[in-house]
Amino acid sequence: MDEFIKNELEGFCDKSPVLKEMFTMPQELNNDIHLKESITETILSSIKKTKSTLLLVISSELYETLVNDKDLLNSYIDQQLAPWHEDTLVEPYIVLKKEEAIEEYLENEEDYPDKNDYYMKNYGGILNENGDVISQINENAEYSSYTIKNYGMKVTDIMEMILSDKLSFTYILHDGHLCNKKNNDSINKLTECDQNSYFVVIECLS
Repeated sequence: MDEFIKNELEGFCDKSPVLKEMFTMPQELNNDIHLKESITETILSSIKKTKSTLLLVISSELYETLVNDKDLLNSYIDQQLAPWHEDTLVEPYIVLKKEEAIEEYLENEEDYPDKNDYYMKNYGGILNENGDVISQINENAEYSSYTIKNYGMKVTDIMEMILSDKLSFTYILHDGHLCNKKNNDSINKLTECDQNSYFVVIECLS
């Protein structure tokens, strides 16, 4: 079990004797199992999209309203995940100032007769009226698509899945804040979630 999830579990256990009992049950959670892949499998896995699991936290009051209308619930999930979708367009921002854009294009002019083609292929941007290259690509994108795996999970459900090695998550999305356990400086921790919250387990592809 990785250190991040272990710390999260211990945080939950501090709040609940029942969860503490679950966590301390002997379950050989730290077996060091190493699976060797063949060269072929390694190559194939390297070109596949990366899968990661995201836990979307929804307050009990909101979830109990949304769950009665699956379309509304799915729409809410779409809305919550949109800021981190690679297809989400953001407000135009400058990726190259005019002087940089001119200089760089001149160095590549032979390969790209059309300057707009060059900026689009290399920066996903276009020239604005000032000559700067601007883009609307979402720099905060974390995934390209997602699939909902489980609705309406409670804290105890999540705990049981983690303890039985059925769940290993990378992201927590809570109150509009995305926590990536690999870079958790700006995180709302899982332990900060209301114990009555519901969780939606989502598989993301990037």
